[in-house]
Amino acid sequence: MINEVENIKKQKHCEKVNATEQEILKLQLYKDQHGKCLYSGKELDKDKVISESGYAEIDHIIPYSQSFDNSEANKVLTLSEENRNKGNDVPVAYILRKHKNSEKEYDAFVKRVKSVTKEVSNTNKDRQKILEKRKQNLLISPNFKVDELEGLLVRETVGVQNIQKRIADILRNYLRFYGEMPMEQHIVVTKNSITEAICEQLGLQRYYTKVSALSSALNAILIAVTPANYEAKVTQYVQSREEHYTDDGYIDPENGKKLTIEEFDAKYMPESDLKCIYSYLKEEIEIWMSSASDKKSINAKRGKLEKLHKKLGLKGKYENEINNWKPIFVSQMPDRKISGQAHAETIRSARIDIDENGKERIIAVAKTPLTSLKLDKNGEIDGYYMPSSDRLLYEELKNRLIKTKTSGKTYGNAEQAFKEPVYKPKKDGSQGPRVYKVKTWKPTTSNVKVAGGIAKKGDIVRVDIFHITGGKDQGYYFVPIYVADTIKNTLPKHAVVTNFKSSKVEWKEMDDSNFIFSLYKGDLIHIELCADCRDKDSNNKIRKAKDMYVYYDGVDFYQSGKCTNQSIGELNGAINVSWHDGSCEDSIHIKEINVLEKYEVDVLGNYHKVRLPERRQAFNLKYSQKEQ
Repeated sequence: MINEVENIKKQKHCEKVNATEQEILKLQLYKDQHGKCLYSGKELDKDKVISESGYAEIDHIIPYSQSFDNSEANKVLTLSEENRNKGNDVPVAYILRKHKNSEKEYDAFVKRVKSVTKEVSNTNKDRQKILEKRKQNLLISPNFKVDELEGLLVRETVGVQNIQKRIADILRNYLRFYGEMPMEQHIVVTKNSITEAICEQLGLQRYYTKVSALSSALNAILIAVTPANYEAKVTQYVQSREEHYTDDGYIDPENGKKLTIEEFDAKYMPESDLKCIYSYLKEEIEIWMSSASDKKSINAKRGKLEKLHKKLGLKGKYENEINNWKPIFVSQMPDRKISGQAHAETIRSARIDIDENGKERIIAVAKTPLTSLKLDKNGEIDGYYMPSSDRLLYEELKNRLIKTKTSGKTYGNAEQAFKEPVYKPKKDGSQGPRVYKVKTWKPTTSNVKVAGGIAKKGDIVRVDIFHITGGKDQGYYFVPIYVADTIKNTLPKHAVVTNFKSSKVEWKEMDDSNFIFSLYKGDLIHIELCADCRDKDSNNKIRKAKDMYVYYDGVDFYQSGKCTNQSIGELNGAINVSWHDGSCEDSIHIKEINVLEKYEVDVLGNYHKVRLPERRQAFNLKYSQKEQ
């Protein structure tokens, strides 16, 4: 992201300087909001966002003076004019005041916010979903009142303080430390504002971007190095800062000029006693926060620590600690709950069709709104069922979509194409009834019978991993276990195969003797990719590693990677994985894997390989299938 900021500066013929944390956050919010100011709905100019002062600002959704919430969930990127006009209002109150209580404008604002936060949360990351859901609630809650916020903050603050006190007491009573220092001084409860202040002074805010799994580790490090007298200084400063807050911003006590909170902090935030060693401290913390996993990278980090300690005159003093150094590993608990939909909500009619290879397959037919139609790569309406049955209507719909094609939307813009009503054309040129929906079809790979039709199976509970040794079929396979399968007497045995084109009969049947283990979301796995695997990941970026310890995060049936439209692409048998610190995710084809091992991880991030083979456990214990 820093490189992108620098590229923008180069394009604008600006002096090349390091990107500030504020610029990085602006660019991150710009991406999250898809380049739009949420308050006005206007497009933001990316170049101006970074390089032009006074064009766009970061606004606290709920004013900081009321919420004391400086988290990213309480921040949006807005045009400076919108931020000034909003003043001390919450978003809904501002929109209604600005547009004189117009329901139309309010509805447009709500739709704009939901479309952005919904798309951002499709990352399939639970913590990210929680953040974006919270931001959405802050933006569009119509019944939000300041006194409700204050009451909520008081309850949350008291609850957190009670938890902190209880944990501190437990640690004091049961945790032993070496050395002569009194035990109470080992346990310190520090306010979050203290760690945020030091984090900003060190320039380490990027570890707080979104909801980083490493932020807790960073807090622990910062608390360990915080001087005892600094907390009082920052607490006093925050109280003083609020005395200079107005609806238009913060007033500089020296000259009366208006400042943003970031400008005020930069000028008046008290400096820590650690400033003299901040450059070294930042470098060491970044080493500790690194996600190095292979031996070569770990040894390189140890070498950096040795050089850093030599600069500080500490050579040899912590040699044993450096030799035993290992990077932080974020532990995660597997989700083994059986939850989710047993089948999709749409119930479709089942039909027998012939595929391009002349083989029979089952297809599912259902009525689809016109606004959900799109063109395929051949310029035809994707999945349209029997266009020959009403050629006039089909051509009318297709021509409308073609007229809305752009370089960015080669499949057409259905919302724009069918903004005006569509009426069924007749041969004599007259209009028939209005058309709202048409029949579309999809090949069905896994379904359940529902109310006289079929519906696609719902959520996947787990996948069962099999391995075949020797022969042309050698390699790993996985069998998806759906919610609907958990009430059956036997478990599925057909593994997902590459280039799936017709019915489930083509899925390869597995033998229980080849079963090795089951994977639930959040299970830790070790993957070694084969030598000739793809160099780029599912996001078209250079792969972070080919030997990795990652968390299993679901399956990806389609060649297009993380494609949200499941009507396109072919089944490819891939598993989704995410790095422990949330820094990267990938969709790995099962045939690219040379070694696949399951691990257990404890709360401290220590992990070890599970003992194999596991028993393939059925959900109905009466019919539990034992290993052959």
